[in-house]
Amino acid sequence: MRKSIHLTLALAAASLLASAATAGKGPGGGNSGSNSSLTVAVPCGTSDVTGVGVTMVGCSGDYTGNLLNGGSNGALLPQALAQTLYGSSDPTGAILPGSFSFDKKTNILTLTNPLKAGISILGIHWGAGNGVSGPGTESTAFYVLDAAQGVSQLHLKWNSYSNAGLFVTGLAQHVAAAPEPGTWMTMILGFGFTGFAMRRHKRTAAKLA
Repeated sequence: MRKSIHLTLALAAASLLASAATAGKGPGGGNSGSNSSLTVAVPCGTSDVTGVGVTMVGCSGDYTGNLLNGGSNGALLPQALAQTLYGSSDPTGAILPGSFSFDKKTNILTLTNPLKAGISILGIHWGAGNGVSGPGTESTAFYVLDAAQGVSQLHLKWNSYSNAGLFVTGLAQHVAAAPEPGTWMTMILGFGFTGFAMRRHKRTAAKLA
C-alpha cells in the first residue's frame, strides 16, 4: 500500500513538473502559428532585419494586417507583443517616441532616436503593393534585436516597408521562460518524491531477493 502511495505521488509530481516545464512557453524567439485572434500570414525570418552592431534574437509573425496603425487590428498589438521573447516588458503596446525614414533604393531604415545597448523590440508593417519586394501580403512582424549603443540604421530585406514602431530598447537580456518561485518549488518536490519512490522500490526489491 505504501509503495503504491509513493509511486502515485511520484507520478503526480512528475506530471506537475512536466506542466511547469511547458508553462509560459510561447513562440517568442520564433514563429508562432495562429491563436484565437492572431493569424500568421507568412513566417517572419531572422534575416528580415540586419545591421552593424545588431544581432537578431528572434521574430514573431508576420501577422495578417497592420497592427501598428491603431485601427481595428491595433487592438491585437499587446497580444502580438506577448508572443515575443520580451513581450511582457511592454504589455500595453505603447510605441516609443521617434520617427523612421526609409530609403527604398538601399532598403535602409533610419531611426531618429538611436537604439540603446541591449534588447529592442521593433515592429514593422510590410505593404503588399505592386512592384515591391516583400512577404507577398500586408502583414506585421515583430523583431527582437540585441543592439549596440547608438545604432540608428537597419537594413531591411524587403522594400515593401510601410511603417514601424519601436516598443522597448535597452533591455537587459534574460531567459523568457525562467521558472518562477512556485515552479521551482514544484520541481524540487517532484525530484524529491521521485527519488524517495526509487529508493523505496530498491529496498523492497532487495528484501524480496
